[in-house]
Amino acid sequence: LEIPECPVYATATLALGKGATPEAAAAFLATLGAGVKQLAAVDASNELLYRYGHPTHAFDADKLRGAIAVRFARTGESLVTLDGVERKLTAEDLVIADDSGPIAFGGLMGGEATKVTEATRRVLLESAFFDPRTVRLMAHRHNLHTDGGQRFGRGADPAMAKVARDLLAARLQAWCGATL
Repeated sequence: LEIPECPVYATATLALGKGATPEAAAAFLATLGAGVKQLAAVDASNELLYRYGHPTHAFDADKLRGAIAVRFARTGESLVTLDGVERKLTAEDLVIADDSGPIAFGGLMGGEATKVTEATRRVLLESAFFDPRTVRLMAHRHNLHTDGGQRFGRGADPAMAKVARDLLAARLQAWCGATL
């Protein structure tokens, strides 16, 4: 179900192979002061953000329950974000949700329950366009300021969503032999 606050939502699922973040990519991220996680999906997503300016996200596909959807939160729902903070959601919060409930803030930050770890074997890549006003209001409401939120909050290019997804998938194929 498409909603106006997220008119483009592009995904791809990949099985990860063996491999790590290449030294050149790690050096690039380190030069920018970005932490290198040595998790190919996370580092590739961050590298693309800094090279092309379009945020992406990787979920551990085996931690997802059912289909995912972009929707507004229901009052009373909560989300533990990647920074470990439990956030009480309002009906004005745009979330990515699966059958268990919210798993990420749309355009701001992923959730702890579906984060990529060393044990991750399959990833669901996300690249989207989120409404700038909606993202700015969520960031302010939750005092959550991220690189992705700043970029979506200023107005990203909707045409880049599918391009960034494809670039991210290609990096994972090259870096660790991932298969689509």
